[in-house]
Amino acid sequence: MAAEFFMGHVYQIDPNEYDKVFDDRDYAAEQYLHAEPWLNILSEDPESMPVRDHRKIIREYEGKIAEVERFKEGLWNELERFKLEVKRELQR
Repeated sequence: MAAEFFMGHVYQIDPNEYDKVFDDRDYAAEQYLHAEPWLNILSEDPESMPVRDHRKIIREYEGKIAEVERFKEGLWNELERFKLEVKRELQR
């Protein structure tokens, strides 16, 4: 119940009108301590990856993509050479 209050869910609090969280300050503090580990007042999720790590991963993948593109280009070149060889052989 107190967790709902601390999360701002005012209209979902105490539908049975027990109102203990509003009347008993110690009870409210105790309930807050139960909810505290899951509350996040920071603008950034503490478990999320820092932006610099995202950028590093993006650079790594961009490098891998460039490598794959070079490999693909090499395969296309080999295929073209092979086609020319086959064409020459068929013309003999």
